[in-house]
Amino acid sequence: MRFVTAIIIMCSVSFGAAADNVKIYRDLFDRDFMHQVRALVQVPTYRGGAMDERRVQIGLDRMREGFFSPWALMFNSKLGTLKLKPFEWRSADRKYRVFGFRVGSGPKRISLITHLDTVPPGRGWFQENPLDIEEIERAYGGDITDFITGRGVIDNKGPAVVTFAVLRAIAKAYDATPDKLKGVTLEVLFDTSEETDMSMPHYLKANPAAKPWMGVVHDGFWCVRAEKGIERPLFSVLQGDAIPDKPWIKELNSSPGPVNQIPDSASALIQALNPRDVRNLAKNIGLLYHAYQFDDPDYRRAYLVVRNPRPGELLLITRVAGAQHGSAPEENRATGANPLVSLVNFLGRLVETGRLSMNGAARMAQFVKWTWGTRVFGEKHPSLLKAEDDIFGVGNGTTYAVTRFKTGGAVTLELDIRYALDHHGVTWDGKTEGTLPGKSRFNKIFNTITKRFNIDVPGPSVNLITTKTAFAPDLKVPAGNDRFQRLDRAYKQVMGKSCPKLGIGGGTDAKGHPELLAAGALFHPRLGPPINFHGIDEGAPIKDLKKSGEILFQLLVDVIEKP
Repeated sequence: MRFVTAIIIMCSVSFGAAADNVKIYRDLFDRDFMHQVRALVQVPTYRGGAMDERRVQIGLDRMREGFFSPWALMFNSKLGTLKLKPFEWRSADRKYRVFGFRVGSGPKRISLITHLDTVPPGRGWFQENPLDIEEIERAYGGDITDFITGRGVIDNKGPAVVTFAVLRAIAKAYDATPDKLKGVTLEVLFDTSEETDMSMPHYLKANPAAKPWMGVVHDGFWCVRAEKGIERPLFSVLQGDAIPDKPWIKELNSSPGPVNQIPDSASALIQALNPRDVRNLAKNIGLLYHAYQFDDPDYRRAYLVVRNPRPGELLLITRVAGAQHGSAPEENRATGANPLVSLVNFLGRLVETGRLSMNGAARMAQFVKWTWGTRVFGEKHPSLLKAEDDIFGVGNGTTYAVTRFKTGGAVTLELDIRYALDHHGVTWDGKTEGTLPGKSRFNKIFNTITKRFNIDVPGPSVNLITTKTAFAPDLKVPAGNDRFQRLDRAYKQVMGKSCPKLGIGGGTDAKGHPELLAAGALFHPRLGPPINFHGIDEGAPIKDLKKSGEILFQLLVDVIEKP
């Protein structure tokens, strides 16, 4: 008991204002969180589909000028000395944009970074409008927990509201002692294009003086010491003409969406010259699908819908289940199904057994089946595709999410790959922090894969058009990193234990910047149900969001008291 008491006294002294004033943050959260996050979620800020860039910017303007600015002005009116000061930056071509608020004026800058853009809502939500907030209970972390659902509640508008509450709580806590902030500048910063091409790197490059001494990217888990590399390959094969003596795949497409999101659905339109051939196939297609043995007997196949839109045509539709974030296809596979993977594997088998004629769509389905099947760690070709290491270990190595399939004059296939260290072209020395130099090894790997496939499975040639290393692996060394140590101290103050040091597949705004750390808002490192990151019925556990804010508050107090 004496040991426990000593720890409590030490923490109380070390964190000064935090021990007394964390209630300020809690009260602000309890009062404002729900109505503020509801307001933000109702504003569409996703790119893709019917949302052009003009509408996205209108939504961002509405959040900045219609919500955050009035909230800040109202809060400032109740302060004596410290005020939240707004700022905004746009690139010269107006393509990139960040904005936020600051308090303090010292040289040591600490940034709390989130983003206000989202992925598209998708179809299939249990609530009528995914841009509305629903309050429900979900099983989470071994307990029944209060959740909110809606596009952006966890990625990343909910965490954005949390950081805004934290900055206001700091301003209120130090309003009577403003001299303590003379050595620091504290800010919340909102990226507006994180889900696409990220504004943050362009902002930091264009504004060297604005680079923080420490930044916390509040978009993911507590807390991250390494992020995998990200690779985006594009494969193609000519569609060509099918032999018309049997049905053929006229169209095979995934639903629209970004490469880093497992599609909501996939569909295949099958045609035949003789309507009787389609009718015969339609009679058996359901039984064939459910009897088909995928490469894993325990694989959870997507639900298949069969329709006859016109005589001589058969439409097959599969829909997603489970997690939809492309960085964690293993979570989708564990509890659900990627609809594109289910459909192309099945159609590839129908081509192999002669039920469907060969053309480009059929050939690409064969390629997916041969190269990955339903597996997500590259198990079908382990010497080329499988990689694990000390940081990204077993069950967390290189992953392959088959996400985009499109037919036209050519058939194209795109994947979201998050890769471990062995798939990079430069070896990590184990001590240097930051993004590894160079590119991945996938250009050579995929040229080898396509060459082997074209030889082993005769047919039209599948080609690698391009493969791009979007980001190399990014690594931190927590033991010698003062920023990480401060984050760990704040985490211990609230949670009573050290912060986890995770290696993840997600690509955050922290990637490529040693001064930025990805941390929070989730305490359980899973993207699947009931969180559904990037997925249908996206949810956020309210207690995790609130607790995350407490940790951030403690962190800022630590910097103020011990600059």
